[in-house]
Amino acid sequence: MFFFLSKTVYILTLPFTVICLLLLGSVIWRKTKWGKRSAIAGLLLLLFFSNEFIVNEVMQAWEVDAKPYSETKHYKLGIVLTGATIPDLEPAD
Repeated sequence: MFFFLSKTVYILTLPFTVICLLLLGSVIWRKTKWGKRSAIAGLLLLLFFSNEFIVNEVMQAWEVDAKPYSETKHYKLGIVLTGATIPDLEPAD
């Protein structure tokens, strides 16, 4: 039950889903004040979430600032995580 509920809530909170529901509501309640409000809200959200400038600014605010190489710590060992690059090899190889 929790899995189904979490997936449903996730899908319903996506911006595209909210915009589609608002635009669908504006078609259903076409001649009422709620129809006009949902159409305006849907179009404003569509413009906001599809604006490349806003997306880039949010991404840049979320990124960690780069440090100069001279300020980083030096280690003797490191772990390199890789995936399987040749799928036909056996584990003994």
